[in-house]
Amino acid sequence: MSEPIKEGTTKGNKKNYRQKTRRQAPAPKPLPKVYVEEKKKEIPMYDPYTGEPNPYYEQLTGKKNPLLEKPKDALANTKNGENHKITTYGKDVVVPEFVRNNRFLVILPEELGIEPFFVSSITGPKVTFENVKILGVKTHIKKYVIEDIVFRFKPTISNNINKKLFDMGYSQKYFGMKIEMLDPTGVVFETWLMTGCQIKSVDLGVFDYTNNSISECEVVISPSDYMIK
Repeated sequence: MSEPIKEGTTKGNKKNYRQKTRRQAPAPKPLPKVYVEEKKKEIPMYDPYTGEPNPYYEQLTGKKNPLLEKPKDALANTKNGENHKITTYGKDVVVPEFVRNNRFLVILPEELGIEPFFVSSITGPKVTFENVKILGVKTHIKKYVIEDIVFRFKPTISNNINKKLFDMGYSQKYFGMKIEMLDPTGVVFETWLMTGCQIKSVDLGVFDYTNNSISECEVVISPSDYMIK
């Protein structure tokens, strides 16, 4: 049978120390009565059991229930091209007008006879930036390569456009062209200028007796330089 621990021993001191350092967690303080009474009077925006919006919130408070309001579409079409505001996290945010794919004009040489409204689609200039290599070592000097531009247009009967395209492609004549980007009101806000252009290929499309749609031609142009205004 083990001996009883005497007062002043190490084990006894450790046990007494642990007992002395144990503290009970303080009891939570009661909420102020004013706060509790105000919470009881507050009209909830939703049902705490189902989570459904309170349909009587506006009738009881005179204010619209935020949970019943439809969120505004930030990408919605603006009126008369003007920017509009949306409320996000309690702040008014001005949403800009985004660029549309169908707002453009293609200006080609007059001798081709291709009016801007003849063009149905065009690929924008794609530019690749690279470092110049000298003796196989990359330098900080930059160069850029412009990829070919492809546009499709609807030829007319009277202008003889197809023949003009083939003649210009055969002679390898250089010409300039530009793409104008428009805002909702038809005003040009950006212009892409391509210089040193040459016709690389012309595709007159496929003709079919069962197809009564308007014919389209595809032209591939190789520009040598570009500029954005």
